[in-house]
Parts: sequence; structure tokens; C-alpha cells
Amino acid sequence: MNQKRAVAFAINDGYISHLEVALFSLLKNNQNSDFNIYVLSDDLKQANIRKLERICDDQKNAYITVIKPQDGVFTSLKVNEHFSKDMYSRYLLPELLPHEKKVLYLDADILVTDDISELYDTQLSDMSLAAIKDMGIQRPQFTEYMDSLGLDGQNYYNSGVLLMNLDKMRKNNTVIALIETTKKFDNRLRHPDQDVINIVFKGDIQEVSSIWNFQDEDRRIELHPLDDVKIVHYTTNSKPWNTPNIARGYNRSAHQLYEQYEYEYYVALGYTRKVSVIIPIYNTKQEYIHECISSILDQVYRNLEAVIVDDGSDRRTAEYLDNLAKKDDRIKVLHKKNAGTNQARKTGFIESTGEYVLFMDGDDKVSPNMVLKLFRSCLNNSSDMAVCEYWSEYDTESVSAFLYEDSLVIGRDNISRCRYMGFPGVRLAGVVWAKLYKRAVVEKIDWEFSNYALVEDEFMNLQIFAYTERVSLVRDQLYFYRQQVATSKESNYPTYNKFDGKNIPMIQTAGDLYEKSKVFYDKHGIQYDDGELALNYVAILHKHISKLMDCDGFNDDNRQSLAKQKEEHFAHVYEALDSEYYKLMAVILLNVPDYIGDYTKLIQAYESEKSILLSDVAMLRGENASLRKENGDFLGVKRSARLFAGNIKRKVRLRTRLRNLRH
Repeated sequence: MNQKRAVAFAINDGYISHLEVALFSLLKNNQNSDFNIYVLSDDLKQANIRKLERICDDQKNAYITVIKPQDGVFTSLKVNEHFSKDMYSRYLLPELLPHEKKVLYLDADILVTDDISELYDTQLSDMSLAAIKDMGIQRPQFTEYMDSLGLDGQNYYNSGVLLMNLDKMRKNNTVIALIETTKKFDNRLRHPDQDVINIVFKGDIQEVSSIWNFQDEDRRIELHPLDDVKIVHYTTNSKPWNTPNIARGYNRSAHQLYEQYEYEYYVALGYTRKVSVIIPIYNTKQEYIHECISSILDQVYRNLEAVIVDDGSDRRTAEYLDNLAKKDDRIKVLHKKNAGTNQARKTGFIESTGEYVLFMDGDDKVSPNMVLKLFRSCLNNSSDMAVCEYWSEYDTESVSAFLYEDSLVIGRDNISRCRYMGFPGVRLAGVVWAKLYKRAVVEKIDWEFSNYALVEDEFMNLQIFAYTERVSLVRDQLYFYRQQVATSKESNYPTYNKFDGKNIPMIQTAGDLYEKSKVFYDKHGIQYDDGELALNYVAILHKHISKLMDCDGFNDDNRQSLAKQKEEHFAHVYEALDSEYYKLMAVILLNVPDYIGDYTKLIQAYESEKSILLSDVAMLRGENASLRKENGDFLGVKRSARLFAGNIKRKVRLRTRLRNLRH
């Protein structure tokens, strides 16, 4: 058997999912080598240690050892939100691995995409390290900083991939030198461990090719084709797991490569779960159906099925769907009589087999990594649901162009509140698309409760949210929504909705949702805020009335329904509302709804005038401040002139006295 190669990582428990992918990529692409894997961490949970052990057992070419550095070693060293004390653990490798002559240290935010034998077998001669230059530090803005450390940016090395000559480092007692140098420079260090390694080992680092540490800056300047690279390093804050698709830029291919490895890892270790994508179709344009289904079948996440429910479409559409199913065995087509989107979803759900469920409209499409990102979030956060952002042809700019971290909403009360008040930082709440649900949650739905032809999503999520304990928020626009195209028989905003197949005035939908919410929450022990629920009711009522008036659909039936809602809800809603603005809106909506358009225009005009007045006040205050400054400057000059004149007078008097004394 070949001598085992020593490879070390240093992480904290929050980085475990990224280490799993890095370790998997290393062992998968180095099947002809055996490894001793060392993980330096002081807070790894036993469950996460078992995950790492399982990767090694599965690949059959590695043995893993978790080492906890001695407590207190790094207590006095710089730690902040960007740097944790775990980064310093690599300093200790000469002492922690006394039986190893050398070790390859790797950061956890890497992919090993090829055999590393050539790198590991690099002859270090009398050098302490072999490393790769950090091209990013060569930018002009770092020149002064490098000079302050006594370093040359042209010969500055990245510390994420280091071949370490442990024998020489032990001989030179470099552990103490590294720690003492870190203390010496302290808050002056922007990249604490990396800067110190460059200071201590200046002139003692052997350069190797950047194919062994292909960093973000290397990708920006296109230093190598990605296919030629052996180790991909995600060096900046822009990581594959926290960067919205629109912000990937020159990192796009590298991030997509990471996601492919991530999914391979899920498959190899049995972490994948089948995802059922349920898609109601009613005479949708074939080009839209094609885009919709293709976007599902092209997902990085492959363990899925597309359950298409033909909701009574014409023969041409039905035949097109059947032909699609012949091209991929992951497509399942179900034909049924038209009964609306709610019943189509019910049929699709009953016939689906996935442990997770994603609902789509047949005219929409999704990003290739949508399912992976939502599943990853559910897996890493033990969530029952993951929610992402959407985009449409009406969006003029991205709403998710910045780095993000998944956030969580925990507890049925908090999650139910998000249904009617919205998720923090994410636009979507009431709709069922752009969400990945655990099947066990969807199974609790009473489909007849939500059997509306329109706004059925709100009644579905009223139930789902109340049964959900943890929700992950993924702030990336992964779902493309076409607003103008219907997916079931109902198309334009109508005068009537349907409940259980019977016509009801559209305005009744708002009242039903308000009433059912209160009854459902009381029955299931969900705590809610009366004022917030009333606010949601008023907002929905405003939307319905405005749309009905726009299309001349606010007929007698809708007026009678509104009169009934006034009798049943007005007093309670008015009392519950905190905002004077919404109190007045409730008065108008439930008493004189025909004037809601005028009221809205008046409010907009008031806000516009208010904005102009505030702007004028700000301008006048600025002018006043400027005048005060000018006046102050003038008074300062005047005072200075007086002082100057006074000094001259005093000197004249002094000289006069001196002359008098002489005489």
C-alpha cells in the first residue's frame, strides 16, 4: 500500500457542510491515493464528525482524525466577524502532527477536481512551504498596506492551499514565531493568518502553479481555463452557497461546478430526496410549457419528477403533453376534467411520490439550481419549507444582487404571521410557487377548505404555514413568473370567484379568508395579532374592490357581499387597526367603496405634497446653515481684523513708552 498522504483542514461547526463537499471532492478524484485526514476544530458536533467519517468510509481511501487545539492558545489573537480563531489552527500543525513530515493544508471552501499527487510530491528542498501567489493583493489599493507590513505584493501567497514542511518548521520553532508575530501586528492585519504566514516565511516559500489554488482573482483575469485547474478555491465573500445567481459574474462557471459536486455528494451519501414538481396545465401555450418542463428537467438536482396535470385542456395540448412524457421517464402526465387549479394540484399531489413538493404554474420557469438551493437550505437548516425570491418580465432590476446567508423563521406562530405580513426580506408569502415543501406538511392540507378557483394559494398556505415549524429564506431570484398567462380555466380578474364549483362574488373571497384565518388559527392554537390580521384584510379588500372597479365588475352581488362584510366585520376591524390611515381606508372600503379611487389619489397627492414640503424644509435648513456658516466666517474675519488692529495699537503704545524712557 502507498504511504498515506497527510491532508489537514481547519473549520468551525458552522462550516461543516462546505467541508463535506471539499472532502468528498478530494477523495473522489484521488482514488489511487490513501489519506490521513486531519480536521482541526474545537466545536464539531458528534453528528457532524460522523458525517465526515461516513465520507471516508464510503470512498474507502481515507482515515479521519478530529483534533481539538489546546484551549486558550489563540485567546489574545485578533478575532472578528470576518475571521474566527479556527484560521489560526494551521499555525499549530507542526506540533499537532509530530509524526508527519509534511502535510497539505486546505481551506474548506475549495473543490479538488483532479489528482493532487504532483502537488503533494513537490520537492520542498530547504523551503518551509509551497504555495500559490494571491493575485488579488497585487491591486494598487493594497500597495501601501503591503509596504506597512514590509511585504512585496508581487510575492505574496494565499494561505488556503499550503504544502507544509513540518520537519523544518519544527526545527525552526515557527509555531511561536507565528503566534508572536500575530500579536505584534494585531489590529493592523487585514488578513490575519495569511499576512502573518507571509511575514514569517518571507523568502522561505516555494511558488507552484495557480492550477493548484485557482482563486476568484485568477478567474477574473482568466488565468487558466477551468478545465485545466486541479483545485478551485472560492476566496472572496462570494461563495457558491451565498451568492445570488445574478451576482456570480466571472465566478459563474466555478460556482456551477461546485453545485454539480455538491449534488454528487448528496447522491453518493444518500442525502438526496425525491422532489415532486406539480404543474397544472390548461391550454397553456406550448412554447411556455416547453420552457417550464425543460427548466425542471435541466435542474442540477436530478432526483425529481414532473407531475403535469392536464386540467381539461383541448386535444392538441393533451397530445403535446403525452409526447413530452415519452421523452423523459421523470415526466408523469395526468388527464382530468376541468375543475380549477386547486383540484389539479390535489390530483397531482395524490399521484406524486416525492418527499418534497414544489408547485409551479405551467407558464413559468425556474433557474437550473433552484431545487438544489432550496433543498440545500432545507437539509442544512432542518427546515420544513424553503422560500426563494422570484423575478418577472416586469422587474427592471434584481432584488437580490447582494450576498446573502440563509435566514430562518421558527415556530408556527411566527411562520403563520409571515403568511399575512410577509417574510422578512423576501417578497413572496401568499403564493404556493417558489417554495419547496416537505411532503408531510402538504399532506395535512384540507383541499376542500381551499377549493377556490382564484386566490386558492392563500387558503392553501393558511394551512401549510400553520403546520410548519421551520422555514428557510433563500434570498435569490430563482423562479420566473409570467403574470399575464393563466394556467387553469379562469383567466382575467373576474366578477365572480368559485368555491366548491359554485359562483361567489369576488369580494366575498376577502371576507372568507379573514373569517377562515381566525377560525383556523383559534382551532389549531395559533397565536395571531388582531390588528395585523385586520390590516391584511383591508389590504386584500382594497385590491379586490380596485380591480373590480377597473373592469366594471363591481356589481350588485359584490355590493351585497360587501354590505354583509361591513355588518359582520367593520366594528372589530376598525377597533383592531392601529393606523389612522388604515382606519380611514376601512371606513371608505366598507361604507363608500366607490370613492376608494378618489381617496387613493388624494392620499398620493398628500404624500407627494408632503414630500415636496419636506424637501423644501430640508433645502431651507441647508441654506440657513450655509448662511450661518458664512456669517460665522465673516464674524471670524471681523474679529481677527480687530485683534490684528489691537495688536498694532499695543505695539505702538509699547514703542512710545520705550522712547519716553530713553529720553
